[in-house]
Amino acid sequence: MTAGAVAAALGGARFDARRDSRHEHLADDGHGRAELAEWERIDQLLPAAAPGTVYAPDSDDVVQAELAATREAELREAARIAARVDEPQALRELGARAAREAAAGLLSPPLLAHAAVLAELAHLAPGAGVGRLAFAAWLVITEPEAAGDVATFLACARSGQR
Repeated sequence: MTAGAVAAALGGARFDARRDSRHEHLADDGHGRAELAEWERIDQLLPAAAPGTVYAPDSDDVVQAELAATREAELREAARIAARVDEPQALRELGARAAREAAAGLLSPPLLAHAAVLAELAHLAPGAGVGRLAFAAWLVITEPEAAGDVATFLACARSGQR
């Protein structure tokens, strides 16, 4: 941008600023004042430069610093968004785990053992109906200490451990 083009843009910005100051709804808009200040800053750069120098935003340190700050802000925002992508799933898992732990704390040990035996039997015999698993309730009622051992044994059998 030549010195003449900068002077013309500065003149236009000054005209707009005077016009805006006469209209109440435009007087509070900081955009016009910021634009005028930027054109005044650019106008002051050219006389200090060598004769025939043209203004280019690529060589303006202020513009480059603002662009770098904008890029940094965009990268921070992108990183913040990326970090939050997994947050709902983590919260769901945490909530489900906390709910299970809280519920387990409310249940009696025989009931927990019964649930563990049923869960392992359901894995070993997925098609078995409730009637076929009634013996698990009998086991827990008659031998509550053994029910936990049976659940552990079934879990090991299912996973192939000994």
